[in-house]
Amino acid sequence: MPPEVDAGLEPLLHHFWELSTARGAAFSTLLPIPWPALDQYAHQYGFADDEVDYADFVYIVRALDEEFLTVVRKQAENSKKASRT
Repeated sequence: MPPEVDAGLEPLLHHFWELSTARGAAFSTLLPIPWPALDQYAHQYGFADDEVDYADFVYIVRALDEEFLTVVRKQAENSKKASRT
């Protein structure tokens, strides 16, 4: 079951999922959202108009990305373990 998200954070979650489409993969492993995509997105959607907004946006998206990739890796490990048995 997915965690509950505070209503005020839902727009940031939407931005995160949009940015997730810019990520690549290597050897069947998802890579972090590339910095140029994050920076361009922040400028395009006005997060770069203010230093604090920009820093917060980058921090939050990076934190979400790190957590997302951790979950994906754990799922892949569990899938590999299950297929060995």
